[in-house]
Amino acid sequence: MGAVLEKTMRIGLLVGMEDTFPRALRERVEGRADDVTIEVIALEGTGLDELSDYDVIFDRISHEVGYYRSFVRHARLSGTRVVNDPFLVGSDDRFFDAAFAERLGLSVPRTVLLPQKSYPDTITPASLRNLTWPVPFARHLEAVGTPALLRPVGSRGWRHATRVTSLDEFMAAYDRTGTETMMLQEAVPWSRYVRCIVVGGDRVIVARYDPEYRQYLEDADYLEPALEERVVHDAATVAAALGYGICAIEFAIVEDDPYAVEFVNPVPDFERSILTPFWFEKVVEATAEYLVGLARLGRETLDLQKPRGGGLIASVTELSSPGGAGGEAPAKKKASTKKKAGNTR
Repeated sequence: MGAVLEKTMRIGLLVGMEDTFPRALRERVEGRADDVTIEVIALEGTGLDELSDYDVIFDRISHEVGYYRSFVRHARLSGTRVVNDPFLVGSDDRFFDAAFAERLGLSVPRTVLLPQKSYPDTITPASLRNLTWPVPFARHLEAVGTPALLRPVGSRGWRHATRVTSLDEFMAAYDRTGTETMMLQEAVPWSRYVRCIVVGGDRVIVARYDPEYRQYLEDADYLEPALEERVVHDAATVAAALGYGICAIEFAIVEDDPYAVEFVNPVPDFERSILTPFWFEKVVEATAEYLVGLARLGRETLDLQKPRGGGLIASVTELSSPGGAGGEAPAKKKASTKKKAGNTR
């Protein structure tokens, strides 16, 4: 009898309310890798000099739990690979992502960042001397066009987006936003809509998606091959440039031109009931393969003198050039400025 390969590499799961996804992921990893173990992490407090027990941590919840966030950041000091990097998650926003994607060569809706409607009591008029008043709301709406969407910069999804078709509607919606930082964005008239799950930076699952009801729809041949190639390239480019191992990006198809309209969700919901069985199996398989591959790489050797951030400007230049992430970009159709009938959400 041959020797049994010792299980040396460890993957730890940091989970939240999801149930079907972590269970299926554990079964898939255990079924494909004799040299990798996977388990749900048990925590009771963390000492300053503790070393992480894991080669990889797959983090699904630290963006909502402060202790978990500090724990996974601390684990990075042991060389543990964390998906997604806790120093990146939460550091960007919709407006930045849109500007970033545009500089990478993607099509994005016209967008304007707006000053907040109101501020906490600790902010005084002296704190706002850089703002001019009145804010030229009419000019901003004219620049974006109607219909438009008033959307929070920070939160993900479409729940808090308000569709406006006039200056009066825009101002009424803006007056209800309180201290939330908002942006005004063109509501592009799309005919088809997809949500891309990017795994490992280069594997892209392109799913038909209904943004209004937040439903995945089973349709494997929804996009023509050339258009799907373009979407895959664009999604992989943005994910790689922003440094996410796993994320979701949404595209609205306007006259066969994919517009990146919902940026990067680093912790999309992977429950079976949300993804549907068809897409669930694809996501579980891709994630298991990615995490096992990361674990087999072993821990990272960290350069503690290197800044935690940096590299973004270089990555824009590198990834927007031919041969960047996903290879040479497919030919991009020139966007039309003519308004056509179609969905705008």
